[in-house]
Amino acid sequence: MTGTLSLHAQILATALALGLLVLILEMVRRQRIQERYAVLWVGVLVFLLVLTVIPAALPFLAHLVGIHNYTAALLAAISIIELILLVNLTSKSSMTDEQLIRVQQEIALIRMQVDAENPKLNHETASVQTGIIPPTRDAASADGTDPV
Repeated sequence: MTGTLSLHAQILATALALGLLVLILEMVRRQRIQERYAVLWVGVLVFLLVLTVIPAALPFLAHLVGIHNYTAALLAAISIIELILLVNLTSKSSMTDEQLIRVQQEIALIRMQVDAENPKLNHETASVQTGIIPPTRDAASADGTDPV
C-alpha cells in the first residue's frame, strides 16, 4: 500500500463534501431539490466524509476491493457512487417523461370530447379556462381567403 491519503487530498475531499452538503441543504431550503433526492445526496456526502475523515475507513475499503493506492480507492468509490446516482436520476427522468406524455394525451382527448359535445365553443373562452392559448390566424386569412 502507498501510505495514507495525503493531507492535501484529505482536506480537499473534506472541503468538497462539506461544501456540497451546504449546497444541498440550501437547495432543500429554497425548494430547488426534493427531499428524496436530497437524502440520496446527503448519504453520498456522508459516505465521502467518513472515507476522508476517519483514517481507518479508506484503507479498509481499499483493502476490501484490492486497490493499493488510497487516492485511487477514494476516486473509485466516488465514481461508482456517481454512476449509481446517474442511473437513478435517469430512471426518474424517464418516468417523468412518460407521465408528461400521458398527461398531454389525456388533455388532447378531453379537448376532443369537449369539441364534440359543443362544436360552437369559442376557443378563446376555452383558453381562458384552461390557460392554454390556441393558435391564432393572421388578419389576411381571418376572412377565409388564402393569403398566397
